[in-house]
Amino acid sequence: MARTADPSRAAQWRQRVARFESSSLSVARFCQRDRISVASFYYWRKKLADQSPAFGPAGRGHSQAPVFQPVTVVPAAPALTVRLPGGAHLEVPAGDHQTVRVVVRELVRSAAVPEEGDASC
Repeated sequence: MARTADPSRAAQWRQRVARFESSSLSVARFCQRDRISVASFYYWRKKLADQSPAFGPAGRGHSQAPVFQPVTVVPAAPALTVRLPGGAHLEVPAGDHQTVRVVVRELVRSAAVPEEGDASC
């Protein structure tokens, strides 16, 4: 036998989803705080959105249709990679000559300063 719709339950979920939308919490954290399952949250949010197109994840009075934004794809610039002892490495955009100069200058300067306890000097 099918269940009959409970308007108070839908109203409770409508308020709950609205509270989530105004919070800065993730769905998981919000559900944990409210002691509800994540699956129930998504079920009700979709159900309410289907009933009212202005309500739901796109909500706040916006249409449900996806909005595409133009993007520009920029080819990746080559980079200068400096591998340091101990496995660390530093990547500097190859076209950024000033940054490359500063990095090389600092590497040379730090190599010229003997470390404490360095017996090579």
